[in-house]
Amino acid sequence: MNIMFASDQNINGERFTLTYIVGAALKLAGAHSPDELYGLLIEIGVDSTHAALAADNCEGLNLGMAWSFYRDLHNLLVAVPLMNYGFAKSLSCQQ
Repeated sequence: MNIMFASDQNINGERFTLTYIVGAALKLAGAHSPDELYGLLIEIGVDSTHAALAADNCEGLNLGMAWSFYRDLHNLLVAVPLMNYGFAKSLSCQQ
């Protein structure tokens, strides 16, 4: 599970909507390629243009990089990388 969404409800297994991070329930999912991330974002109601931008720019999915998604106060999609040990180690090995 490397994808976290701020959601409007805390019921597992039911459809949810992406929302503000403050006071939200966190939903976990997994995406290990841009196509998987795009599908997840479309499934939760992110428009296709923003889903494609996020999928193209959220690096390290195949290395287990974790990302958090939420809407800001202006309803804009925000993607925040969450560094994990495996990904950080892979970066140091590339230098």
